[in-house]
Amino acid sequence: MKDMTHLDEGQLHGYLDGQPQDGSTAGRQDVERHLAECAACRARLEEERGVRDRARAILGTAGPTGLTAPPFEAVLERAAQRQASRSRVRPTVALAWAASLALALTVGWYARSLLQTEAWVGGAGEAARAAGAAQGEMRADAIQAAPPARRQLAQGAPARDEPTQPPPEGTREVASTAAPAVQERPLANLAAAEAKVEQDTRLAPVRVTEAPAPSAVPQILLRRQPRAAAPELAEDVWVTVPPAEAERRLGGPLATIPGLPSLGTSVFGTGLSTVTRTIQVLGPGLTIELVQERTAAPMRERAAVPAAAPQAGRALRDEPGLSVTVQWEGFSVTGRALLPADSLRKLLSRLSRP
Repeated sequence: MKDMTHLDEGQLHGYLDGQPQDGSTAGRQDVERHLAECAACRARLEEERGVRDRARAILGTAGPTGLTAPPFEAVLERAAQRQASRSRVRPTVALAWAASLALALTVGWYARSLLQTEAWVGGAGEAARAAGAAQGEMRADAIQAAPPARRQLAQGAPARDEPTQPPPEGTREVASTAAPAVQERPLANLAAAEAKVEQDTRLAPVRVTEAPAPSAVPQILLRRQPRAAAPELAEDVWVTVPPAEAERRLGGPLATIPGLPSLGTSVFGTGLSTVTRTIQVLGPGLTIELVQERTAAPMRERAAVPAAAPQAGRALRDEPGLSVTVQWEGFSVTGRALLPADSLRKLLSRLSRP
C-alpha cells in the first residue's frame, strides 16, 4: 500500500461490511494500515459508518414489531379450508353460466322462428291480394265480353224488380192492350216504347169498372234472362271458396300438404268436372300449387276446363322442376313448384285433408 494515496468508496464500504474487495485477509490488513497512516481516510470511514448506523435505525423502526410466525400445521389447515370453499363455489358458478347460455340460445332460436313466420305471413298476404286482383280482372273481362242483348237486360233488370205503383182504374185496359205491342217491338226500342205507352196513358185515359189483369209475361222474361246468364259467367272463371265448400263441390276430401300456410282455395266448373286449385307457401318467395280433379271425369265435361287445370284422363307424367301428378283418394292431384321432381314427389306423398 506504499503507492496508495487514498481509499475509494468501494474499499471503504467493503471494509465496513467486513468483506474486502479482493476477499483476502491481506487486503483487509492493507486497508487498516492505510487508515492508521491517513487521517483523511479515517474521517471518511467514520462518516460512512455514521450513515450506515442511521440507516439501520430507520429501517428498524419501519418494520413490524412483535410478529411471530404461525406453526406449519396451522398453515396447512388454513390452505385446506380455502381449497374446500373454492370447490363449493365453482360448480355453482359453472351451472349459472350454463343456464344463462342455454337461455340466450333458446330466446334467439324462438326469435328467429317468429321473424320467419312474419315474413311468410306477409308474403302470403301479398300473394292473396294479387290473386284477388287477378280474379277481379278476369270477372271484369268476362262481363265486358258478354253479348250486347244480355248487358241491356242486366242493366234493365233492377228497374224491373222494383215495386211499381198500381195504375189508376181507368188505365188498366190501356196497359193490357199495350203489352202485346211491346213484345213485338225490338229490345233496342224498348225504352222508347215504354215512354210512348206512358204518354198515351196520360193523354187518353179510359175509365172501366173491371178489366182482366195485365199479362206479366214480358216482365218475367226480362227478369229471367240476366239470371240465366249468371251461372254461365260463374262457370268460366275460378271462384275462391272456403275449404269446406271446395270439398262439397268436389264430393270428396280436399288435398293439402300439412304444416304449410295456405293462400286460399278456388274452384272451377260444376258437377263431375269440378276442379280445385290450392296454393300453399313453401318459404319466402316460393309456393306450391295443387290442382285436384276426379280421375274418372267425363271427357266432354272436362273439355271446358282451362289449360291451367290438369286433365284427369291423360297419362301420369312428371316434368322435372315444374309439375308432378299423383293419385290420391280417387282424385288426380298435380303439384306445381320451382323444385326438383324428387322433392316435389316427396311433398305430394304427404297429402292429407286440411
